[in-house]
Amino acid sequence: MRLAATMARPGGAPRSGGGRRFGRAAALVLALVAGACTPAPPATPSGTPSAPPTAVLHVENRGGPAFVIRIGGRDVITVPCDGGETLVPGQAGVPDLPWALEVERVRDGTLILTREVADLPRWLVQIGEMLVGNLPTSPVEGVPGPSCPPEG
Repeated sequence: MRLAATMARPGGAPRSGGGRRFGRAAALVLALVAGACTPAPPATPSGTPSAPPTAVLHVENRGGPAFVIRIGGRDVITVPCDGGETLVPGQAGVPDLPWALEVERVRDGTLILTREVADLPRWLVQIGEMLVGNLPTSPVEGVPGPSCPPEG
């Protein structure tokens, strides 16, 4: 004698294993739809996805006089009081590494930093009149710096 192992659902109809298969199929469809809604990383000119750039020079001027960043003898950017930039090798006129980096104060032409840069990320931070560290490899925390002087 054989006994059937079925469970009664509300309403009296027996339940079969087909519900489990439908649940797996629905989960698969849901996963595919969710994946399609996730934005892809930006594509490079070759069409392959690229990660956000991490090999960058972060530049901050916290309340200090304007300065020029020169790479390989060529002015790349001027950073005003309370200004900042992110320099990416090979983009927006910034040469590929390694760099012969110079930082010059605009008001008097004083060279305030010269450095060979072969690896990134690095941070170039000026707080007031002082450059912090020697291009540290981690963010510079601390005070925002003095107020910018009025232009005139």
